[in-house]
Amino acid sequence: MKWLVKISWFLCGVLILSSSFALPVNYEFHGIQDGPAYKNVEAVLKNLKKKLHNKKTLTDTTTITDELDDRITEAVKPYGYFNAKVQTTATLSNDTLNLSTNIHLGPIVRVKKVDIVIQGTAKNDPSFIALEKKFTPAINSPLNTANYDTLKTQLYNLAAAQGYFDATMTKSQIIINRPLLQATIIIHFNSGDRYRFNRITIGQSTYDEHYIKKFIEIKPNQYYSMKDIDQSKKNLINTNSFNNVVIQTHKKNRSRKTVDANITLQEKKPKQFLLGAGYGTDTGIRGTIGAHFRHLTDNGQQLDTLLQASQENNSFTATYRIPGNNPVSQQNLISAGIGHIDQDTGTSDVQKVSFSRVTTKNYWHRILAVNALDENYNITDLPKTDTHMIYPSINWARRKANGVLNPSYGLATVLNLSGTPSFLSSQDSGFSQIRLDSTYLTSFSNKATRLLLRNSIGRTEIDNLSSLPLSLQLFAGGSRSIRGYGYNSIGPGRNLFTGTFEIQKAFPHSQSWYVAAFIDAGNVSDQNLFDDVKSSVGPGIVWLSPLGMMELNLAFPLPKEDHGIHFDFSMGPAL
Repeated sequence: MKWLVKISWFLCGVLILSSSFALPVNYEFHGIQDGPAYKNVEAVLKNLKKKLHNKKTLTDTTTITDELDDRITEAVKPYGYFNAKVQTTATLSNDTLNLSTNIHLGPIVRVKKVDIVIQGTAKNDPSFIALEKKFTPAINSPLNTANYDTLKTQLYNLAAAQGYFDATMTKSQIIINRPLLQATIIIHFNSGDRYRFNRITIGQSTYDEHYIKKFIEIKPNQYYSMKDIDQSKKNLINTNSFNNVVIQTHKKNRSRKTVDANITLQEKKPKQFLLGAGYGTDTGIRGTIGAHFRHLTDNGQQLDTLLQASQENNSFTATYRIPGNNPVSQQNLISAGIGHIDQDTGTSDVQKVSFSRVTTKNYWHRILAVNALDENYNITDLPKTDTHMIYPSINWARRKANGVLNPSYGLATVLNLSGTPSFLSSQDSGFSQIRLDSTYLTSFSNKATRLLLRNSIGRTEIDNLSSLPLSLQLFAGGSRSIRGYGYNSIGPGRNLFTGTFEIQKAFPHSQSWYVAAFIDAGNVSDQNLFDDVKSSVGPGIVWLSPLGMMELNLAFPLPKEDHGIHFDFSMGPAL
């Protein structure tokens, strides 16, 4: 034990002494404005400071200033300053090195002539034409050799991604005429011929090969494209059947300009079980049990079952998934479920069967469905009603964001249309309904400030509102609606409108904790929505957790005499 104590004291002494050996360095420089050249000079000074960090003492400063002057002179050349004059003075005060640099950039070199030529079959390739246009400098613009180097690198990268495997840079040069302050940029790039895919093989898999091929974008005799390879991997991963997909190319044939590809699939386990628990003010304590059977058939048919229970609502659903003719973007669903709803505005026992066709295109997700509903419900102060109906619905959803659980910006929109004629309802009462929900999130000041906006509008057309089952009614109130009011406690009604404005400000030195302030407002009514608007304001704390955004709010409903102060907690993705 004694020797452990001695080693500990020794290490502490080493740490203390090593920190005292560090030579403090202060620096300043003048004569250059913010921009690429400024950042280059600043990087030179930071590197010098790091280099001097472990020096105990410094007696000769001339070597340091000369080296610094030379480095700064080189640092501004890529941006057209070939005649810069740099002078650094150094002083030692209280064991601190103080550096002061004056920079006279002098006249800038400008582009006089540009000679960029793409030869080979890529000369008519739109991606190469766009790249050349993006990086070709304008005549008489300041010389920027960083863009010149970037263009050369991007040409090689694009050639590799597009299958120009024999590409070469035949000539690249910048000619500087210092007396005239002029530069000529020369880049000659020969792409050669573009390769095509030849033989494509799929490794061992328990899935039908014809089914797998529907997700693969690359085809024999098709031009090589890294974009198509990446999309093929993404398509297969999105089936939720594979942990990993590897597509390797091999056997390049330079005479025939072809390449072979091999696809290796790592399958997920055929069964997956889900067990979860949580809490929210809308639901109270809740639990989830589910099972996912992802390999019922060799052509990708799957079964999902989900049991959800909470203090307010309970449900069990089973969904059978059948891939469409184009399974990348089409899927057919058969779902059945039962549920119990218990909220301030009524109770309901629901049985529902749906046949749906899901189509995905770009960022849009569309669901066309025919639903058979059997619901025994009562709305507050009204007798129980038993309703059977068949109604079609169409749902469009679009989500575009820079992340899944904790994005910093994005927009999510959901539009739902549903309805049925009176002869398909046991209450002899047809209806039509439209509802639009949207959420917008953006960030400012390097994500230190976030703005969150929510909006919901809806309209139901029906002769007798009490004939519409509780599960189809319009309601408001709750953590994602109007905080300070109970979940679905406002309504029902034919008209719905809610809006949220929330600002979130990060705690100092934190990128996951925020303090928030919000305003919620809205109403559900048969009459004018603005006659009796419900609203609430309050502060909150937000944590961007690994499970999504968790938010605890203190909500003050307005007017105050209607409700007391409410705590509100929610968790899940912001969008």
